[in-house]
Amino acid sequence: MKIGIIGAGMVGGALTKAFAKRGFNIVVASSDPQSEKMKTLIAEAGPKARAGSGPEAAAHGEIVILATPWPQTEAIVSTLGDLSSKIVIDATNPIAADFSGLETGGGASGGEQVRDWAKGARVVKTLNQIGFELMDGPTVAAGAPVMFIAGDDEEAKRIVGDLIASLGFAPEDCGPMSMARYVEALAWLWINRAMLQNKSRHFAFVLSDAQPGA
Repeated sequence: MKIGIIGAGMVGGALTKAFAKRGFNIVVASSDPQSEKMKTLIAEAGPKARAGSGPEAAAHGEIVILATPWPQTEAIVSTLGDLSSKIVIDATNPIAADFSGLETGGGASGGEQVRDWAKGARVVKTLNQIGFELMDGPTVAAGAPVMFIAGDDEEAKRIVGDLIASLGFAPEDCGPMSMARYVEALAWLWINRAMLQNKSRHFAFVLSDAQPGA
């Protein structure tokens, strides 16, 4: 499978290396594909990955992953060309500029906005609920970390579920794209705990069967 990754920051870089290691064919895009940073990333990712522009990565990918800073996401999506019928994974989080929470408030979620910007794409919200350090084969004592998925296209969600399962996550379909606001809220909980409360970044959410007490 061919994957285009838009953004080569911490999340985009981690996903590039994780998917390339698993044999996926990757084109990763940044504002400067020839930078030393990109050369280092491609060297670490290996022969299955190469650098390119945003439109090149989007054209390459059967699946396109948005790992972009939220304030630039709309503008970047507008440069990617025709995304019709492509599966687009929105891995962004609409964090407010002052880092006080989500900027979406009671309005449309980030995932819903991406769906509207990426005309004709099959947008799935996921890969946004954990730190970049844990994107590749995370393990916890209680089982595989859950990765929630939201989207309106059932087939796209199944394909994306298989993809993220290859990274070591337990995919959990939580419903249509209207549920993205809650997936993003869970991401904010992770970010708040790890970064604002200065607790460990090495934690993940797990779904586990429970029984009522006696």
